[in-house]
Amino acid sequence: ETGYGDGQFQPYEGTTPVVTVLENFQSGHGLLHLNVWADDTADVILDGNYLTHAVFTQSICSGQPIGCRPQDDGQFSTLLNAGNHQLEFVMYQVGTGTDTTSNPFGLLFTGTAPAAAVPEPAQALPLGCALILLILTFRRKWKTPHTGR
Repeated sequence: ETGYGDGQFQPYEGTTPVVTVLENFQSGHGLLHLNVWADDTADVILDGNYLTHAVFTQSICSGQPIGCRPQDDGQFSTLLNAGNHQLEFVMYQVGTGTDTTSNPFGLLFTGTAPAAAVPEPAQALPLGCALILLILTFRRKWKTPHTGR
């Protein structure tokens, strides 16, 4: 609730990170398309590799990606391998205003990634059969009367 006019104010921290936002996702092989906007600026890291570093050449808005004006969004396209991934946004507050009207703080991002592959039914069948056999085995043991020996 640190956006324009909201009730929670985030004061100036300069080049010290204020908050880190993590987004875990699974994808197929292909291109990730990502748009990022931050007030005031942010590092963007994908799977431990920087897509961009925060910009500190400003007094408030950087005037370049990633910054706080609508035209300062960062646009990224990068190749992903199929599997699990993590986006990390490290956010900074460099404005010196004293309330959320003169110095808001926040992050917006959107993106699309290739869909993760769904297992073929033929691949899931052996696992399903093994689970059924395991359940039947335990069920049979639980129904066997206990003789106390």
